[in-house]
Amino acid sequence: MPLLFIHGAFGNAGLWDEYFLPYFAAQGYAAHALSLRGHGGSKHTGPGYLTGIADYVRDLDQAVQHLGVTPVLIGHSLGGVIVQK
Repeated sequence: MPLLFIHGAFGNAGLWDEYFLPYFAAQGYAAHALSLRGHGGSKHTGPGYLTGIADYVRDLDQAVQHLGVTPVLIGHSLGGVIVQK
């Protein structure tokens, strides 16, 4: 079962690169991280102040669909709110 990490408000997928992704990969998990729209290397689809939780939930849904299997979702701060939605 894959793991999918979701960052907080001022982060990006790179937050998980140094410790979390390698650690869980070494434990045998397919570990992935998502940069929400407007964060990290993601495409910015408009002014950040117009982006809401529902937009981030759609980003997460697209990432899950791309994986093709339901992952364990691990969110930090805002990422935790998105996971709950």
